[in-house]
Amino acid sequence: MKSKEIFKKSFGIVNKAFPFVLIYYLLNLSIFAPRLYKPPIIFSLFLLGLYLVIECGVMGAISKIIGGGKVNFKSFIEGIKFFFFRFLGAALILGILAIICFIPSFIFFGITKGDMAINEFVKTTSSLLMTSLSTLLFTILSIYIFPFVFVKGKGADAFLDGIKYLFKNFKNSTALVIMGIIEIVISTLILAFALKYPYGSFQYLSLMSINSIISIYIGLAIFAGACYILRNE
Repeated sequence: MKSKEIFKKSFGIVNKAFPFVLIYYLLNLSIFAPRLYKPPIIFSLFLLGLYLVIECGVMGAISKIIGGGKVNFKSFIEGIKFFFFRFLGAALILGILAIICFIPSFIFFGITKGDMAINEFVKTTSSLLMTSLSTLLFTILSIYIFPFVFVKGKGADAFLDGIKYLFKNFKNSTALVIMGIIEIVISTLILAFALKYPYGSFQYLSLMSINSIISIYIGLAIFAGACYILRNE
């Protein structure tokens, strides 16, 4: 399967699901914004739960498009109805993968931070690069995990199956890896600019909002491309 075909299919599928992608983006902002005004923990947990439900619905709708279905509210609800608990199981395991991928960054921070305040250290070039490398590792390793949930009907076992599939089919996954690299490079550059401004300032929030929509768009395109590969293997 050619990389050009995967690129075209991935972004084309996400574009068809744009209304749901927009909802997903706006909810993502609602998760980010509370950091500025620190609401009660119960409200933050509610938003997180709602975020996971919406994310599951959006991914369900995208996988439906790949299967030849139409983009509508029904496909969104069906995605939640049929896949949510499997999705949640995979998401919890994915959290463990994230911790493992970021262990090198934690060790690096502990060794090199010294007496520097953490909010100042994260602005350094070395810190940004290390965080970006850990994020890239996580992005690549997790490419097929959620697609295994929505295409193969897996649950928590999508974790190992997804990683095994990635290594066995790395050549066919080149386009997805390149998309992951592009996402991390753009995100790192935007974050580097954002950190030059005071936390909570208009410039900071604007840049982080731009970063959010780009990350969501490319991230869903990677998901769509992986689903497309799985359905056409």
